[in-house]
Order: sequence, then structure tokens, then C-alpha cells
Amino acid sequence: MNIVILKYNNLFPILMVWNIFRNGNDITAAEVKARMEGGWSPFIVDVRSLAEVKKLGKIKGTNLIHPHSSIISVKNKIPENVDVLVSCMGGTRSKIAIQKLKSEGYNSERLFNLRGGFNSWIKSGGKTS
Repeated sequence: MNIVILKYNNLFPILMVWNIFRNGNDITAAEVKARMEGGWSPFIVDVRSLAEVKKLGKIKGTNLIHPHSSIISVKNKIPENVDVLVSCMGGTRSKIAIQKLKSEGYNSERLFNLRGGFNSWIKSGGKTS
């Protein structure tokens, strides 16, 4: 784990757990759309709350909706042998969920974080339901 200590105005140390926010498999909404048009069919996990999804919608084809905080409790519903696209509202909770799945043995090469989350999906004109 990489930990960085920064000084804020030389008064307050700020600890940052850096590796949570590093993910080699960030993918943009445009890249997801292009891959899907080419036949890519990832298992889509939305880690927002059910209330958020009901209010705002979800990516069309979403396979599982479950909050990031307890994603491990439903890991048996997430296949390990296919690509998994994880989305939240802005991209942070999905990164945390991916880290949790990695810690449970999921192949990091098959876990993709939607950079910018559902917000970026909407802005890109992605299909929703």
C-alpha cells in the first residue's frame, strides 16, 4: 500500500491512501460504448444505492445493483471468468468496490472502472434504463 503524507498549510498532515485511487483499468464511457458496439459484453455492476438508481436510472444491461460498501456479500453473483464493468455516480465508489473484489481474488485485468461513473455515461449519450 502506498501512503503519502502531505502538509496542508504546514499545519495539518493529510494522509492519502494512494493505491485505492490507482486502477490500470479505468475506461471512459466512449471506450465502453465503442467496445460494446464491437461486441464486448461485460457483466455490469452498479455500486450506487438503490434509491440513486431508481431516481436517475442505470446503464442499459446492468446485471447487478449493490452498494459498494457491502459488495463482497454478493461476490457469488459476480462472475470471475468474464470482464466486469463497475460503475457508480462519479467513479470513486466503483474504484473502492474494485479494490475489494481484487482483495477477494478477482483478476484485476477483468475489472473495469467506468471513469466518471454514471455522470460520464449520461454525458456521452449512453443508453439507460
